[in-house]
Amino acid sequence: MVQRRAVVTGASSGIGAATVRLLRLRGWDVVGVARRTERLEVLAKETGASVFTADLTDQTQVDGLRDFLQKDGPIHALVNNAGGAFGLDSVEESDPDDWSRMFDVNVVAVKRVTTALLPLLRDGARESGNADIVMLTSIAGHVPYEGGGGYNASKFATHAMTGVLRLELSGEPIRVIEIAPGMVKTDEFTLKRLGGDQERADAVYAGVDNPLTAEDIADVIVLSVELAGHVNLDLVTVKPVAQAAPETATVAAEVVPSHESTATAPAGDSGPIPRRDDAGNFYSPLVRSIAEAEGVSLAELQSIEGTGSEGRVSKADILLFVESRPAGLCTW
Repeated sequence: MVQRRAVVTGASSGIGAATVRLLRLRGWDVVGVARRTERLEVLAKETGASVFTADLTDQTQVDGLRDFLQKDGPIHALVNNAGGAFGLDSVEESDPDDWSRMFDVNVVAVKRVTTALLPLLRDGARESGNADIVMLTSIAGHVPYEGGGGYNASKFATHAMTGVLRLELSGEPIRVIEIAPGMVKTDEFTLKRLGGDQERADAVYAGVDNPLTAEDIADVIVLSVELAGHVNLDLVTVKPVAQAAPETATVAAEVVPSHESTATAPAGDSGPIPRRDDAGNFYSPLVRSIAEAEGVSLAELQSIEGTGSEGRVSKADILLFVESRPAGLCTW
């Protein structure tokens, strides 16, 4: 029986580390790849996986990964998990350098690794009958949302690249699988996106009933590569039950923004929250939906000191306000 070997990028934490652990439990040889050597060494000691330190945005280091893998023969699965998000600013206000970083790690690095390792995957397919390329994208690559900007754009690009690759490999026994997670609570993803602001990162998940975990996504990844070789999960969208769309899981249940009017409302109005008030303050659909669900009036919104871009009220700000509001206070 062929001993199957998988390569998992972004293996130092979160979904990548969880995938390495589960593949090892399932009997796979695994090579975990990431930038942080010390974390990889801990993972290797825990699981028995092999590890390789590399910055996948650097072609020289990707070539080094290929050469390292080649010494031990073919590979049978590549899990392109490494990626990241930087910032939540609008398209107008966001930093182009953040966009470049996201495209570099979410798109170009994935292309670099896939190109470098395809010959080894073809060897693996010849040996075992099939091989797999798993692309970890996001529901942000399928549905845009305010504040998504560069992350939406980069994940849409990865989704497109995945579809093109599947067409180009048609006729070869290599499955191209896209897994698009929704809200997954991990130790680092949101924290990095918010520049290390732990309080704001914690507030993203505050009150959300059972967000997904890294282990949930690892389950799906491993299932997809262990199915019979003629079965391909082209696209799997995975979300917690509490989430019906990107950025809309709220403190009690899903609240879909229904008030899209751009009309202004006078201060103190307790009805639907407008997109922009008479003072020029902008409120995102997510903030409006939480405010209306929690009975927060426009006047109360206007009193909150926003920590978002240009002082705008963020989800974290409004959740902290609701949490600190005196018990029994009703604003309806």
